[in-house]
Amino acid sequence: MLSAHSLVILGLRIFESPAGPGPVYDFRLYALLLVGAVFGSQGVRYVRASRMLAARAQGGRREALRATLVVLALAVPLIPLQFFGLVMTAGGLVTLCALALHRPARAAFYSAAPSAAPPAVSLARAR
Repeated sequence: MLSAHSLVILGLRIFESPAGPGPVYDFRLYALLLVGAVFGSQGVRYVRASRMLAARAQGGRREALRATLVVLALAVPLIPLQFFGLVMTAGGLVTLCALALHRPARAAFYSAAPSAAPPAVSLARAR
């Protein structure tokens, strides 16, 4: 969907008649393409985080949380401008709730080897 967004924005810019004799710097075009690129990169981070969470690898929850915070930082200011900002914010809040409810299994913090259990601590004083 973000690819289609970027292609439409570029297509409108390329095929519309130019306003002046030379190329004009358009901050709006730049901002729209940048928002699309950042949202797309966060989608890639979500995919990577979901694979890490499924494999119970360390860092998956942190990766998903960081991607969600970036999405929310971009989507919340868009709410007054367009409906898409509300949709992205709602999705980000649902993701935050899911991450808050996700508790990694204790086995994820230790390797599968039987000797990987935390070392026993002796309370007796050494002489």
